Amino acid sequence: MEKLPGELIDHLVPDMASIKLYRLVCKAWLHWSRCRSFGTLRLYNDDAKRFIDAMKNSLSPISSLIRRVDLVEVSMEPGPGGLYPWLYHITGLGPYPSLTYLHLHAVCEASLYFLSTFISTLSSLSTVEFVCASPTSARSILNTLACLPSSVRSMSIRRVPKKIFAGHLFPSGAQLPGKLHTLHLDNDADNFFLALLSLPQIPLFSSVILCNIWPANDSGTGKYLALVGDMLQNLSLNSTDETPLPFRDGPLAVYHNTSLQHFSITAKPPLFSSRACPIWFLLP
Repeated sequence: MEKLPGELIDHLVPDMASIKLYRLVCKAWLHWSRCRSFGTLRLYNDDAKRFIDAMKNSLSPISSLIRRVDLVEVSMEPGPGGLYPWLYHITGLGPYPSLTYLHLHAVCEASLYFLSTFISTLSSLSTVEFVCASPTSARSILNTLACLPSSVRSMSIRRVPKKIFAGHLFPSGAQLPGKLHTLHLDNDADNFFLALLSLPQIPLFSSVILCNIWPANDSGTGKYLALVGDMLQNLSLNSTDETPLPFRDGPLAVYHNTSLQHFSITAKPPLFSSRACPIWFLLP
């Protein structure tokens, strides 16, 4: 039992209820279950304030076990003593040496500005995901991305309003992590790629996942894909039920790519009509 690798145990014991029982098997599994039990810290705005008040003295010893942090609807609204202190407690529990995944859902602009410095200290962070909402501005997202540590390999910006990035650029002198390889974008990819193209060192993603965007040659997305060239190995185009892919906007921007290994389209059935068939002849 004690010699089983942790990856195998993860596969065999997927749910938290089982983890609580398996911790009684042996000392090795007790340590393993402790790490898994505190592996994810998920905080919602209203609940987080009460949770941190009750646990702020107990969280510090387990901060090294946390591998993922989800902050949902985080705000810094004025309280009786000024800004709510719970966000300060979360950032002060570091350095989070095991934290690899950060999920920010509907985080307000003021909180993003505050979190930027905290994010830059996460030396093991490999994936950052934004799920946007109306209080989140393009400027705060771009400023936060400019603070990502060099360890980040994948970033996702989902559910952004259309044209949220129009006219916005990264801060002067900003530099994204040099080893980024995966990008997931929803809706306003064209304007985001134009912001990327303004950087002094443009990250060249090998895997790009786009939702509700058709990468035509003359679009911001198309210009970026042309720059990436043969570095691009994976391209996925997805659409929601409400927004079909605008595939008639122009030829696919990757027709000249000879290194593309994976290309997929997930869309409504009308996309696969006879009028859409010519797009396949543009692929390498």
